[in-house]
Order: sequence, then C-alpha cells, then structure tokens
Amino acid sequence: FVQGNTGLREYELLVDALPIPVVTFSGTPGNAMLNQMYTLTCSVEVVEGLAVPPVITWMNADNTPLTGNMEGQETNGAITTRDLVFSSLSEADLREYVCEGCVTISKVFIDEHCGQTR
Repeated sequence: FVQGNTGLREYELLVDALPIPVVTFSGTPGNAMLNQMYTLTCSVEVVEGLAVPPVITWMNADNTPLTGNMEGQETNGAITTRDLVFSSLSEADLREYVCEGCVTISKVFIDEHCGQTR
C-alpha cells in the first residue's frame, strides 16, 4: 500500500507483490552423448491464474540470449516450460547455459505534475 501527495491531488495505490518465480531446469535422462539429440528443459513455477505467463529466456553463461534451437513455451497451470534442443550435440555445445524466468504484470506510472495515474 502506497500513499502520496503530488501537491495537486492525493493518491493511493494498492500493490500486490507476487512470489519470486521458481526456476528449475533438467536435461534428457541419461548421459549426454556427442552426435545425439539432447534437450534441456527450463520450468518456471508461479502462482496459477496469472493473465500473462512468465517469459523464459535461454542464455549463454555471459547472459547473451540464445536465438536458435528453442521450442515454444508451454503453460500448464502454474508451470511454464521452454526447451533448448540440440539435434546433434557437439563439443561446441558443451558449456554453461542459463535459464531465466520473468513475470511482468503491469506498470503504473504517476505523473507528479498533474496527479494522474495512467
């Protein structure tokens, strides 16, 4: 709950805080073998019933987003998943990967000059 005064008008905002998304990932069962298909699955669990599901991004260890090899996101209840698929695992693929799950509900901006919420 936030209260304030812009000089022209008082305002009150009720802010609901969401729990931090729980991010986990797993790989294809068994050992990863060169020249074989391998899948990393990222799962993000949030509260069920959000209007907008979390956005899952796969990145290299230096936080550079990956652009290929990804399956579309799937949401089932409170869990959203996205796969990173290697059709033929190579030595160049053997590195650290980062999975990030973000939830954006809405943004509220308050104009300090006129006291409007938009």
